[in-house]
Amino acid sequence: MRAKAGIFIIISLLFLIGTVAAAGPFTITITSSKTYLTAGYTDNQAVINVNVKNSTTNVNVSGAAVTFSVADPSLGTYQNTGSVLTDLGGNANNTFISTTKSGITNISVTATYLNATSTQTLLNGIKVDHDNAHTATFDYPSESAVGTNITFNISFADRWGNPIDQIINPGKLHTINLHVTGPNPYDCIFVGYGPDILGKQLDIHGNVSVKVQLTSGAGPNVVTLDSFEDIPITTNYITAVSTEPFSIKQVFTPDSPAEIPADGTTQFTILYSLFDKFGNPANQQWVWVNTSIPGEEQQFKTDNVGQIAITYGPRSTIGVINITATAVANNTVTISHSVEFTSTAATTMVVTANPETMASRDVNPSITSGVTATVTDVMGNPVENESVTFSLGTVGYPGGPYNVTSSPSLSSYGTITTDQNGDAMVQFIPGSFNTNTNAVNYSATATGNCTVTATWVSSVTGNSTSKNILVTWKNYPYLSVTTSVNPSTVALNDTVDVTVAFRGDGWALQPSPLDVVLVMDRSGSMDDSMTGHTKLYYAKAAATTFVAQMNQSRDRIGLVSYAGYTSGTGTSIDITPTSTYTSVNTKINNLNANGATETREALKQSVDLLKAYPNSNPKAIQSLILMTDGNFNWKGSPIAMGQARDSSYTGYSTNNIETDDFLWYSGLGCSVGSTSCQATSQNMSIYAKNNNIRIYTIGFAANVNDFDPQAIAAMQVMANATGGFYSYAPDGATLSQIYTKIAGDLKNDAGVNTSMLADFQNVNVTGVSVPGAQVYDYVYNNTASTKITWQDGVSNVTNQSAQWAANHQLNFNIGTIKVGQTWQATFRLKVKQSGIIDLFGSNSLVTFNNGTSTLTLPHTYLTVVPSLNATGFQLQQIDVTSSCPAQIPNSAIIPLTWNVTYTGGPTDISEVVSYIDTSGAHVPFYYGGYHVNGNSTITRSAQFDMRTVPPGTYSIQVSTSTADNTASTSPSCGNYTYSTKGVTFIRLN
Repeated sequence: MRAKAGIFIIISLLFLIGTVAAAGPFTITITSSKTYLTAGYTDNQAVINVNVKNSTTNVNVSGAAVTFSVADPSLGTYQNTGSVLTDLGGNANNTFISTTKSGITNISVTATYLNATSTQTLLNGIKVDHDNAHTATFDYPSESAVGTNITFNISFADRWGNPIDQIINPGKLHTINLHVTGPNPYDCIFVGYGPDILGKQLDIHGNVSVKVQLTSGAGPNVVTLDSFEDIPITTNYITAVSTEPFSIKQVFTPDSPAEIPADGTTQFTILYSLFDKFGNPANQQWVWVNTSIPGEEQQFKTDNVGQIAITYGPRSTIGVINITATAVANNTVTISHSVEFTSTAATTMVVTANPETMASRDVNPSITSGVTATVTDVMGNPVENESVTFSLGTVGYPGGPYNVTSSPSLSSYGTITTDQNGDAMVQFIPGSFNTNTNAVNYSATATGNCTVTATWVSSVTGNSTSKNILVTWKNYPYLSVTTSVNPSTVALNDTVDVTVAFRGDGWALQPSPLDVVLVMDRSGSMDDSMTGHTKLYYAKAAATTFVAQMNQSRDRIGLVSYAGYTSGTGTSIDITPTSTYTSVNTKINNLNANGATETREALKQSVDLLKAYPNSNPKAIQSLILMTDGNFNWKGSPIAMGQARDSSYTGYSTNNIETDDFLWYSGLGCSVGSTSCQATSQNMSIYAKNNNIRIYTIGFAANVNDFDPQAIAAMQVMANATGGFYSYAPDGATLSQIYTKIAGDLKNDAGVNTSMLADFQNVNVTGVSVPGAQVYDYVYNNTASTKITWQDGVSNVTNQSAQWAANHQLNFNIGTIKVGQTWQATFRLKVKQSGIIDLFGSNSLVTFNNGTSTLTLPHTYLTVVPSLNATGFQLQQIDVTSSCPAQIPNSAIIPLTWNVTYTGGPTDISEVVSYIDTSGAHVPFYYGGYHVNGNSTITRSAQFDMRTVPPGTYSIQVSTSTADNTASTSPSCGNYTYSTKGVTFIRLN
């Protein structure tokens, strides 16, 4: 700050520094010609006057030598660096010259006269203020979210770098004017002020800090500083960028309806537009786009105008697909749309029957087979509204003649129109046979068959096509079999998974009749207490539970109870096999406990009982269920351990297990006195097995140690040898569970020995027999092919590559399938032939019932197209980048080049180049356009002639877009300044 010339300020003495005390010989007064100096080379000198008086007489001292010093020499120096003598008035003068640095420092002078010396310091005697403001340093983020507040800082300095502070000269205030403008809706302000700040005072350190609230519209916000001292008008740009997505829009082409043909070529075009909460395009935002088909999800990023342009498809299979787009940054922003791929013209028909082999109506009066004609296009997609009629061929009775009671028929003989699945269906009603075994030509294995013919008339060409399928009906057992292939339409050289499943729930696999004899221990120990009741109490309850699970219309139950030794307690046949279960339960409930344990005798009489009362059905299953609470003793071992004794022998144990002697039965092999009878029918397990009787054994005691290990071993031997099982029951509840388990095991025994040959030596491809080696390759996969799930639920994978290599066949030994059980195998094939393939070769066969019954696998069709274009999303994108050239000094022409990179199909590209002034307005000055055939990168150019615009500061931006509304905008280039200062204009009239 410049001080006024000619004004002197007398500064009172503050304190003395030097060898003389405060009452030294001299009184020194220091004055300056200026209050403030200015850093730099203008107004930077001040005369420093020193007056020296005798401190005693107060007389001016003449001829005293005065030296001058400054505490901070960086602020300036004295013109005279030596000593200056005082004049007659006691005054000495020196000139202080400041440098380019601003600041405050102390002045010190020392007066010496006649060996007397005094020193005086003037605190803050030199004050060098800054020069005019010359530079402004701005500190602010180049971009921030729309509608947010950002801190905008300015630091001012003179040309020498000194801050424009108010520390040196607090009386001089510095104020500036600021303005902020932005894009529509023009709502940017300085927080607490408005769009303008007038007379904003710099703080004590020469800084200004304000808050700028950016516009809610995306784009450049311009903060302008009016000219200030030596600083010209200055503009600064802060880009308001869109925030996280708040909404989304979509445009599908085609739409209303959103459908295209599944021809492997046609695609949907989708344009997604994302917006923030202020409605600005949400650019550079990731979006998940997925469909209802697993694995098709993909992520895309919005371009500079908040858009994503993609294509979906093509597909060769029909179907309705839901497409959903969800913003990654805000998953509540989501939108969905359903599109449909429709079939093309119908070209092919195939016919299937489910089942192809079925029961005759005498076996199952309600059974039918669904005969389906499926009409498809060239891609294998179903075609609806095609006309199909069905008719029956000649009926045959292989192996006949049979006693036929009804002929087969169809549920409809008129024209049937295919549905949306391309299917036209009728029900085939099989014939029936006489069930009277005495009737002429009665047969227990009667079979009938005939062809069903489907005739399709094309709605496009009017041509007709006929296909036949052979259906068979039988009156004897068959398995339920299903086949499937996934996927049903594939491209050449793709893989498919083939599944064949058998289930024991068909009409033929009903449980066999059961003949069961309950063999119950009623020895004296059964009267022992067990948790509040006797063991016999719980045994009766468990036995009646078993009875309740039998089928009274089919199954028979007998009861044999036993004790032994004590008179009247031996084995008793309480009831012969009967279907009157109330009588059985009465006999069970009447049992009483007393005596020893003659298990051997009870089993012998139980086997004889079943022999004496055979079931009229030869398939009936016969079994004994032995329940005992202790060791066999009276009459010895049931498995013939020890020495054979005749009926006169009475030396058996009555308390402990008897393994030394056993009662010998006539006619069952071995001889009295022998000790080697266990391999004969004297062993009750062998006796039962030879008579096709299964034995289940139950040990019932609170403690398993109540049984001798040899007793347990004997029970296990008898059960395992005959197909039953042994169980231990520590309480009544467990005993009931075991009886229930036995009931289930008996009822499930309705399986057949099954094997399957999947033959692929010759395969039908679009009506032509082709060697399987040309059609498929078997593919082993250690987790998926060949994966077999067995009847017990256990799964494993086996490698059938060697079988395939040998003869293009796959063999399966399935075993016995029981009621309710399922066996399933899945194997993988690579398909090498295009067309409609009847999956299994004609020699594929299932055999069961020990090889006496056979079954062919159902016709299963696979469509293989030569080239199945990948379904999915393809990004359609345009991107523009500008070269941003530097401005040539004194030039008003800005040459601009930009690169346009496009990904997608053929389209027209439009471009606009705009200049942006300090108000933020975008003014186009160049328009262009051209056509591209697909993916491309093209360099374009234009020039901005600033002579066509008013003087000022400008930036440039390039925008491009496609005919499909995909768009991109380059970052702005600039600032470019145009001025007319120093330019002479000639006015022409």
